[in-house]
Amino acid sequence: MSAAGPSIILDTAVWRSTHLLRSSIGPAFLFWADNNGVTIIIPSAVRRELSKGILQAFEVAYARCEKALEEIAQLVGEGVFPPIGKLKESDMDRAITQRLEELGSLCRQWDADQAFVTRAGERVFEKKRPASPDHENFKDCVIWEEIMASESDGTLHLVSPDKRAFWDNANTSLHPDLAKEAEGRGLQVRIWENPSEVLKNLSVEPPYSKDEVRRALIGLIDPAAIMEGAVIAQGDPTDIESSVRAFYVEKHDRLFIEFKLGFRYESAVITDEPAGPTILEVSGSGYWVAKDKAVDDLQVLTLQAVDAEGGHPRAAIFNVVPAENRIGFRAPYRFRRPLDRED
Repeated sequence: MSAAGPSIILDTAVWRSTHLLRSSIGPAFLFWADNNGVTIIIPSAVRRELSKGILQAFEVAYARCEKALEEIAQLVGEGVFPPIGKLKESDMDRAITQRLEELGSLCRQWDADQAFVTRAGERVFEKKRPASPDHENFKDCVIWEEIMASESDGTLHLVSPDKRAFWDNANTSLHPDLAKEAEGRGLQVRIWENPSEVLKNLSVEPPYSKDEVRRALIGLIDPAAIMEGAVIAQGDPTDIESSVRAFYVEKHDRLFIEFKLGFRYESAVITDEPAGPTILEVSGSGYWVAKDKAVDDLQVLTLQAVDAEGGHPRAAIFNVVPAENRIGFRAPYRFRRPLDRED
């Protein structure tokens, strides 16, 4: 069970609370992991418990919405609004397998070994951490045995909100008994309460540079080809106005970006107006692929020529842009989370 590079273990409760890393913190955590060579380790004990835990979360959510679903069905009719059926643990197991396949090489599952179960049982009998006189914590004992059998080359990070199993009495760090045991095996284990704490403490590099994104966009957008007769002015073409916002989305190897750029021109062909100083405003969206430092799936949302003096719209002649940069469309995403959001 060797692991090269940083490794992070998420407890079952973390997978459940983050909805299999689909909640708002999930995309941020996955983007950080993907761009920092992090491997998300799934111990066999966690994988076995996941289906049951996610099913319990589904049943809680289902109970909250069941009454509302009944009311909606009464309003629109049974045939218009199909009911959501109950799910079984086997359904959840398939859903979890599919989710782990989506995450691909980011995740690695540890193989089950009966020896871990046997040694975990001995811990429970001896009241040895993660077990205690008051709590058996059998599953946590199995996880710890799997950690002790690993061959991590660096620090292994354990994310668990369970204060009764892994944390010290002050709930500030790994229990000293466990830290000493890990050190004796040549391992360094750090513990975190949730993914947000991991990002706050380990994510030291900004996920992207606005200047890099801006330069990449300028390289892809050819305003002179977009606006008939445009002659670019000397200096920075975007010294008028430029803005870039970035969002975490479900695609963990990239960020969704929204942008607005202003290009200054000395002259351009303007319908029914004399040529003169003009600013071409281009807004749109796309994806920033951090590893490649490149913009992908660029979509131009609006094009507008404005008077450089007063900012009044001017009726410029726009040429057709390439088909992949469709006017009036946004790059697709299912959900997004602003980078500057704090939980």
